[in-house]
Amino acid sequence: MKFKGIINPQEFSKLDLAERQFFLIEKKIFEKFNTDIHYKYSQEEINIHSGSEISTVFGNHLFTTLGDFTINKQLIKKIEFCILEMCKNIYDKIFDKKEMYLEQFRAYPSQKIDEIKVSTKTNIGDKLGTIFYYNLSKLDYKDFISHIEIIKEFAKYDHKFIYDYLTGFDNKSNYFHINYHNFLLNNLYIDMINEIEGFNSISTVEISLPKKIALIHDLGFLKTNEFNKYSSVEQQVLIAFLLGMKSDKNSLDSIRRNIAVLAPFTNENTSKYTSHKHLGKIIPEILKKN
Repeated sequence: MKFKGIINPQEFSKLDLAERQFFLIEKKIFEKFNTDIHYKYSQEEINIHSGSEISTVFGNHLFTTLGDFTINKQLIKKIEFCILEMCKNIYDKIFDKKEMYLEQFRAYPSQKIDEIKVSTKTNIGDKLGTIFYYNLSKLDYKDFISHIEIIKEFAKYDHKFIYDYLTGFDNKSNYFHINYHNFLLNNLYIDMINEIEGFNSISTVEISLPKKIALIHDLGFLKTNEFNKYSSVEQQVLIAFLLGMKSDKNSLDSIRRNIAVLAPFTNENTSKYTSHKHLGKIIPEILKKN
């Protein structure tokens, strides 16, 4: 069933409330209240609908003289797909820039780092007041797969985005785009600051994951018979443990790709995964600065 662009916003705005409701029912945008759509929260708790006109028409349920209706579950699935795709794009863009953020942070004086840390923690505290952010905060921010069900749970409340979709307007969800971006970036900042502070407390050498992979390569660790008796995934888990990293999907993937670029010929993105650039350099750097 086609939903996108089914509403002409100019014509729709001329209709009174009863006419709008009849239109939505006739076009099967709303269906009889016998669906399995589950609304866990009230509109007031979510507070992501904007404008009384839209929220009146696109509330969780539609109570009319024709009966009680709720948004078509097929439409909700399409909205979920759009918003999940949007969130995945945000996720990819933020983690693509992780190395850039790290290098940027290392260039800051300690006072600047402290200011960013305080500001970020304050921002996280403020955002915890939103139910969406609070639910995400219980999960590993690096694991997008674990975020999917929460994102889908809240997608059906974004009435402004649903209206934009029905009018064919390719708009970003202000609620998801802003809150999910903040959730990822705030947690990434705290992680990176802690990583820099933790390393600087024992060494003056600034070392990222690519440098660490280059270091264990140059020390011969990757070539030992003992290490190579394990499978590729087991090797990644062991390296994650050795480096004090979580063995989640994203960490293991970064380790795998940084190992892959050490080969003379590789299909990996050598601009993004840069361990090969530090071969033969990291050990002299450490010995010189300590």
